[in-house]
Amino acid sequence: MAKSLISLKQEATDLGVAFEEDVKAAELQKLIDSFYEAQETSGTALQETIAQIESETPKKAKEFNIYELAMQAEKEARKTKVVIINDNDNRVNNQTTLAVVNCTNQYFDLGTVRIPLNEPVEVTVGHLEVLRDVKIPMHVHDSASGLSKVVIRFRYSIQEVDKK
Repeated sequence: MAKSLISLKQEATDLGVAFEEDVKAAELQKLIDSFYEAQETSGTALQETIAQIESETPKKAKEFNIYELAMQAEKEARKTKVVIINDNDNRVNNQTTLAVVNCTNQYFDLGTVRIPLNEPVEVTVGHLEVLRDVKIPMHVHDSASGLSKVVIRFRYSIQEVDKK
C-alpha cells in the first residue's frame, strides 16, 4: 500500500534523510528505500546509491534575476551609434537646432543630453530609443471630407551613418 507524502516526509526526517520540500512521493520513497538498502550494505554503497538517485532527478533551472537583466539592458543602452537626427515637428517653427532627451528608469540613468539636429553625432542607444518613441499629433488635410484630421507621427527621423 502506498504511503502518503506526509508520512513519507515524517519517516525521512526520522531517518535523517535529506530531501527538498517540493519532492514528490515516488522520489521520496526511492530515497527512503535506498537508505534502508544502504543500512543493509556498507557506507560506500549508500553514497553510490544516493549519487545515482540525485543524478536521476532533474536539476532546477537557473532562477530569474531582474538585476542581471537590468545590468544587461544598461550595457546595451550605453552602446553608441553615429546618427543624423531630423526634427519632423513644424507646428511651431522649423528653426529647432537641439533635441533634449533623457534616458532614465528604475534600474539605471543615462542622464539628460542635448543633441544637435541635422548633423552627424554619436549618441547612446538608450537615448536613441527614447527619441524613436516620441510621437506628436499632426493635422493633415483629409481630401474626402475637406477637413483636417489628426494623425500621430514620429517626431524625429533617425538615419544611421556608417563609421569609417
